[in-house]
Amino acid sequence: PAALRRGFHHRDATHASRLASGSNASASSVPIAESLGGESPVTRASYLAVSGGATLTGTAPVGGAKNAVLALLAGCLTCASPVTLTNVPCLNDVIAMCDVLRSVGAVVTSPVSGTVVVDASALTSHAPNPAAVQKLRASFFTAGPLLARTGRCEITSPGGCAIGTRPVDLHLQGFKQLGADVRVCAETDTIVMTTAKQLTGAGDIHFRFPSVGATHSVMCAASLAIGVTTIHGAAAEPEVTDLAAMLNKCGARITGAGTSTIRIEGVSGTCRSDTPSQGQQSLGVERTLRAETLSRTSMSQTSQTSSQSVNKLLYGQTVMKHVSVIPDLASLLGCHHRAIPDRVEAGTLLVAAAGTLSS
Repeated sequence: PAALRRGFHHRDATHASRLASGSNASASSVPIAESLGGESPVTRASYLAVSGGATLTGTAPVGGAKNAVLALLAGCLTCASPVTLTNVPCLNDVIAMCDVLRSVGAVVTSPVSGTVVVDASALTSHAPNPAAVQKLRASFFTAGPLLARTGRCEITSPGGCAIGTRPVDLHLQGFKQLGADVRVCAETDTIVMTTAKQLTGAGDIHFRFPSVGATHSVMCAASLAIGVTTIHGAAAEPEVTDLAAMLNKCGARITGAGTSTIRIEGVSGTCRSDTPSQGQQSLGVERTLRAETLSRTSMSQTSQTSSQSVNKLLYGQTVMKHVSVIPDLASLLGCHHRAIPDRVEAGTLLVAAAGTLSS
């Protein structure tokens, strides 16, 4: 078939490698068309050709949901204490988002181990590195936290989206209604957002369609605004619910996440708690990224680390340089969060299991 000759593009070899492990299935980088005797315009590394025919058996873990992790990483910028994220997939987009956070002064550990610690207590820049921003669209999620926390954000138009160019007008609409001044510089393709004081609750914000990204952005920004903001027409995806849960654990007051109407009661100044909730510590709380299964059932429990171990993990023997730190207009506490298993990967494994009469 023509579609087969064109080849199957695969974002990540993780799914296939997990299916192949412990079974007789094999994965190859040889172009499918080549194996059929034809010529393929697709490069060898652009897809995987899988020789099946085997019944899959065993247990396949589902990795953390990438889309949820990207939003959570951006949400870490609202916090003046370290945040620990676990069950984080080590994917190119996750690594790129970590680079975006580092470019504004956050200290971020590597996701290789599946755990990422983000210390954004001392931000040093309003402007994420353009080269890092161009690697993925989700980098624009940092605009809301930066604007609300520091009063300014300068960011280039985001890139890295295979779907094509998508506008960020709903994000900007929300920021304007929260009191920000938004200017677009066509010459440099840069968006500059500023506010002279802490953002104020926007009352009612109506999205003309349920944008996941805009819901992320406005939810983060409104959490650090004075007053109440209600998003109508909000996205209800699991990653939205997960971000709201993490922000709430950090001290935000968000209700309605997972529905089309989300209400955010902003905090005034830096959020403090004299009586930390269960799992919280003076350095922050740890919460696991919620497992994003097809049934949206949480499959993981909250884990904790001590302040001492987090400090050791973040800083080790590194000598911190003296830098100019941007003062906060408002901020949340830190938190520890465990990741939701990815629903696409879960679905892929289910289809593979059903299609091979697996056990």
